[in-house]
Amino acid sequence: MAATVWYDGMGATHSEDVLRAHYEVDLDAESCRSINNRGCTGFDRITGARYIPPNVIAEMRLRQGRIGEALVIMAGYDDWDINSGIDAVMAEARAQGVPRVVWLTYRTTTSYILPGHISAAGLYERQNQVLRAKAEQYPSLVIADWDAATKSQCDNPRTAAGAPGQRDTPVTTDCWFWWDGIHLTPKGAVALTTWISGQLDGLFTPRCRSGEVAGSPAAPGASSAAETAPLGFAPSATTRVLDTRSGSILGGGRFVSIDLSGRVPDGAEAAVINVAATDPCGDGYLTAYSCDTGVPATSTVNYFTQRTVTNTAIVRLGGDHHLCVFASADTDAAVDVTGWFTRGGSPFSPVTPVRAVDTRAGAAALASLGGRRTAGSDIEVPLAGVVPPDATGAWIGVVAVNPDRTGHVSIHPCGQEAVTSTIEVRPDTAAGRIVPNAALATLSGGRTCLATTTGTDVVIDVFGWFGPGGKLHLVASGPTRVIDTRTAGTGPLLADRLLRLPPTAQTDVVNLTAVQPLGPGFVSVYPCGPVPLVSNVNTALLVNRPVLALASPGQGGQACVAASLPTHVIVDRLATFR
Repeated sequence: MAATVWYDGMGATHSEDVLRAHYEVDLDAESCRSINNRGCTGFDRITGARYIPPNVIAEMRLRQGRIGEALVIMAGYDDWDINSGIDAVMAEARAQGVPRVVWLTYRTTTSYILPGHISAAGLYERQNQVLRAKAEQYPSLVIADWDAATKSQCDNPRTAAGAPGQRDTPVTTDCWFWWDGIHLTPKGAVALTTWISGQLDGLFTPRCRSGEVAGSPAAPGASSAAETAPLGFAPSATTRVLDTRSGSILGGGRFVSIDLSGRVPDGAEAAVINVAATDPCGDGYLTAYSCDTGVPATSTVNYFTQRTVTNTAIVRLGGDHHLCVFASADTDAAVDVTGWFTRGGSPFSPVTPVRAVDTRAGAAALASLGGRRTAGSDIEVPLAGVVPPDATGAWIGVVAVNPDRTGHVSIHPCGQEAVTSTIEVRPDTAAGRIVPNAALATLSGGRTCLATTTGTDVVIDVFGWFGPGGKLHLVASGPTRVIDTRTAGTGPLLADRLLRLPPTAQTDVVNLTAVQPLGPGFVSVYPCGPVPLVSNVNTALLVNRPVLALASPGQGGQACVAASLPTHVIVDRLATFR
């Protein structure tokens, strides 16, 4: 890979521009680079200066938090053993939240001679075997088979002009490699970056590059909606009502209208939905809203490139039972209806937030769950004692902690199959290792059910219940922004401070978003007073994350927001319980 820098520096090629045409790239190519040990002495083919380049681990740490969506490695050609090197790279990538490590195989069609006059071909065969074994161990390790891709490529005979890449070396050759079958010719340098770009294209959703988008053009702006009548909750089996993956991707600056006629009762005036941004093409947000209004200047789901994010929302329905979803940047989107609010539904009673389940070792685990959940498990979660026995639903917060593999966690009615996900998890990213969401769970006999497709710990907090003895009814309107610390002039919320929301006599349904938090931690909204030992939003470094929450009045008639670390906070009101 160092050849890309040599020839670009000589002006003979512009191989780096091949990558930059499609991706934001930090190309750091050096000769003699080791993975996690001291490399050999290389030299600059342009200046002739000799030096030992920093190894891969040192370069990763130098770019802490700035590596991006993929780390591409073509290094270690002079390492005798890459086994520990791969482990070190994957550990550092996990610590930094790098989603993918793309590792090029070592070229075995070579006459390259290693120090000590040892043929490299046998060593590279062993390294490729180790690399493939490690890919089975690390789900985020992607093998790019450079060895197979170049089997038929020719090697240019050695000339008297000097070492490959040196100034004044003849460059008029159609071969990708010089005489040793490892070092690249100028044509090979361009071929390499073109091939790497193609490998990345295969990783990142090809839909993002198709140019075909769905949805009608729209832009966030002023919106208003009349309040609904007082409503109660009616739980239901989960129904998928939108999945753009079966058609064109939802375009940025566009919205789709979803017809819920026949999927919710005629009397339903608000829907409970789970909204997912799936493999987004860029950073942005989704907003779910009533199609009777313009696009509100609020968000439902905040997403990052190629990271699936879910959030629960309560959305007022339009008069024709339509709801709309707006995307600020291209993304696939999925919407599931998990219940609705009607004039005959169950009223709500908030409770002092309480932790009902914590399967982590050393925690006060609910014994009936039997500790950490395994892949493929589906188990009843008893909430008796926290909610009345005749409760028909519960407002809960669910957190998946340290999953084994990519997968999901589902809260679903017992006796029914878990067909959709409540939480998407990915252990290879910091954002995917501790993931929260809220759910309005259907209860039967004081129980709901929890399904997991991967091994993971689970935490469940209870914030209230629905049923015959409930006291409050929901009144929904258009979403409105209550506070945004980015524009309030106060700076981010600090760990030793409280953010007090405007006084109110009602319990507000809000979308609580942590914006650019400075590490892993949590954000909670609660009645002002003693801070409860529960959380709403679990944060990851610099990851914007929303969760549906309740803001109930406490001391001074106010709800408070607390954070365990510095973070900006956005609060959008979606509805109220009165």
